[in-house]
Amino acid sequence: MRISKILGSTLAVISACFFPISPCFAQTENAKALDRLQSRVAELAISFPGTIGVYARNIETGAEVTYKSDDRFPMASVYKIPIMVRVFREVDAGHLHLTDRIELTEADKRLGSGLFMYMTPGLKPTLHDLLTMMITVSDNTATDKLLGIVGAQNVNAMLSTLGIKMSGSTAPRPTSSLTG
Repeated sequence: MRISKILGSTLAVISACFFPISPCFAQTENAKALDRLQSRVAELAISFPGTIGVYARNIETGAEVTYKSDDRFPMASVYKIPIMVRVFREVDAGHLHLTDRIELTEADKRLGSGLFMYMTPGLKPTLHDLLTMMITVSDNTATDKLLGIVGAQNVNAMLSTLGIKMSGSTAPRPTSSLTG
């Protein structure tokens, strides 16, 4: 319970960084507020019983808050975001449509989180449904199906093009290679 409170507080503090700062504040007030936020993030991170890293950037002001942001961490389910981006790029290019129906077979089922592993084989959710399940309930069956559709090599190439360096345990790959 304490961990969830710490993480909840951390997210609340970090999200404050993304609210635009009123122009009426003096530049020094902005710097002081950013310093306080940076200190609070570090304080929360140090009190956390595990190892965490934080990187948050206000895209309007460029202000950044970091804690161990250059350290490498396993991506866990965060790797699902680049898969989603690759799918949306394929949709934008006209190669896929969010209304496309994709059949799920018994062989597609993956252990771990999600609901599709409990569904009857032959279900044909839309691409949109797969994306929704992958992101909202971290569905591993949806993840691997989408990764199979767009290709792990294409997701990794996209990340490389964006300047995101991935290798080994951090590169997107099927959840079946992680969960068995």
